[in-house]
Amino acid sequence: MGPPAPGGPPPPGGPYGGPPQGGDPYAGQYGGPPHGGDPYGGQYGGPPHGGDPYGGQYGPPQGGNPYGGQYGAPYGQPAPGKGTSPWLWVSLGCGGIFVIGVVLVLLLFFVFAEAEDEGTGGSADRSDSDMPGLGEEVAHDGLLFTVTEVETGLSEVEDWQATGEYVVVHLEIGTDDSLFPLFWRDEQHLYTESGAQIEEDYEATGAYDNTEMSVLVPEEGTVSTAIVFDVDDPAELSHIGLSAETYGGNEVEIDITG
Repeated sequence: MGPPAPGGPPPPGGPYGGPPQGGDPYAGQYGGPPHGGDPYGGQYGGPPHGGDPYGGQYGPPQGGNPYGGQYGAPYGQPAPGKGTSPWLWVSLGCGGIFVIGVVLVLLLFFVFAEAEDEGTGGSADRSDSDMPGLGEEVAHDGLLFTVTEVETGLSEVEDWQATGEYVVVHLEIGTDDSLFPLFWRDEQHLYTESGAQIEEDYEATGAYDNTEMSVLVPEEGTVSTAIVFDVDDPAELSHIGLSAETYGGNEVEIDITG
């Protein structure tokens, strides 16, 4: 083939079979990529435009960890699947409420039990078969007690008016080798079925038989006396507590319902 005509375009490929103008001077000898690609022709497995120059050998998907997730989630972010289940907190909350409820029930039980003991003053229930009743003589702390009668339905005693209803308990008292044979009428109590304690009415007791509050018990035989109580409802009464001590206490209980 002869030389090109004067003034004509240069032959394609250059004098050494090069690429078009602006291309690889080695004409893609090393597998050059399209324009803008890896000048080494993707020899190392180059990615698409803008990708990892090392072909994604160590790279994650687009937008992922630049180190391929080798060390887990980025710092400061929770790892996927490691969050605490909300049911755990629900279970813990229900369990805590249950424990608190049990504690409150136990506290209320002990409070009411203690209040009942204090209200009854340690008195026995009227259903106790060991409790003596009307007409039975009872030895207690050197004295002998017998409840002979329980009088009800009185609204007044001498000049004293009952706020509820007067109940008069009549007694026969003897001695059982007591060193101090005195009985004090102002240290005695009635009890209701619920255990409520009722003190004697001091003024009405003194006015009932116009005698002293202390009763001298003879060495032989017995002495009769009476104690007056102001009661809301006599039908609720259960028993009387009688004490041989000067200031009361250590009572013996006698059923007055029979």
